[in-house]
Amino acid sequence: MKKKTSLIVLIIFIVLAILVGFVLVNKGDGPVAGMILADKVLDDIHKYNSAEEKQGKEIYLVVSKEYNKFEEDYKTSIPESENLYSTIHIVECPKGSEFTGKWLKHDEVIKEDVVTLTTDSEGVVSFMLDGDNVSRGGYSFELYEGDRKIFEKTFSVE
Repeated sequence: MKKKTSLIVLIIFIVLAILVGFVLVNKGDGPVAGMILADKVLDDIHKYNSAEEKQGKEIYLVVSKEYNKFEEDYKTSIPESENLYSTIHIVECPKGSEFTGKWLKHDEVIKEDVVTLTTDSEGVVSFMLDGDNVSRGGYSFELYEGDRKIFEKTFSVE
């Protein structure tokens, strides 16, 4: 009977260790689940998910997170002089969380905005770059939670 109890305790310990390992692997990877760069605002999670699946001419770039790494799922050319909207999919953040979005051209900030998450746990935050600031060249979009950079994506306008 002692061996059976010891075996059960050992199995429970191993299972708990594996679960803790999974939690630790995914912990600290930040609240960003993905990003869509488009010519229109995607102001709720349903529009975001629909655009992520559909893509199309008004969707320029789709980035998602797989195994704690961001990957481009879709990319097309980005035209000059069009308004750009960076919509970020946020998970596991409380309502009222603030995020700062920075648009950079050639590593210089050209626009910075602060937005507040209006949904609980999962939602989207959107940032707009006016078409007057969109011309040929290299750009970056950076997202901050407080002073900590939690996402960055570079792209080109052709």
